[in-house]
Amino acid sequence: MTVFDELNIRNSNKTEIKAIFTRSSVQENRILIQQFLSSQYLGRGKLDLILCNNRFTQLSQSGFTLASKLVAVLDGSTFKFQSFRNLRTIFKVQHHFQEATDQEINEFACHPSLHIEDRGEFQNLITERTRKLIKSIMESHVLQKYKTEEIIQKAQSIGLELESKEDRIVIPNSKSAIKTVFSFLEDSVFKGSFSEETYETNSKRALKRE
Repeated sequence: MTVFDELNIRNSNKTEIKAIFTRSSVQENRILIQQFLSSQYLGRGKLDLILCNNRFTQLSQSGFTLASKLVAVLDGSTFKFQSFRNLRTIFKVQHHFQEATDQEINEFACHPSLHIEDRGEFQNLITERTRKLIKSIMESHVLQKYKTEEIIQKAQSIGLELESKEDRIVIPNSKSAIKTVFSFLEDSVFKGSFSEETYETNSKRALKRE
């Protein structure tokens, strides 16, 4: 990543902005991070109009627009984000979020605790998020630590129904359902204490007990 001390956006070949970092004026040690796209440039061979004194005039100088959404927020030493895909357009973060390889997915699909009707179709339903979940499940050894009956009972306790066949957990044949089952096995599904609804979460952080 290149940081510019002085920004000259007239030459797009030399200045390709990937992100904008802004220090919060409200909260100390907070940095707001926005993704920047080439479509946000203004006045570079395009017909850009601005409204001034109730009249539209063509923009005569170079400029750019700011996005209305954030990609990430840095609060002190805590990094918050929602979309891994957007985040990695700015930072090299792949080494922090490991994915299961094709070989590991094949090994996982053959686990004696899982029943997959069509392994070929299962491979086609694997997404980037599913790969991360599989990797985490394999590293936690949850399928080795708990019997199928115990896993199904834990799922029922939070309002999630898992099917079993020949003492193996049946893996469904849709992307969303697979994600839900694997999120549960990865310990990312919980039941609301008051609503008693079952939720999925993308973030796991243990509470600090004082």
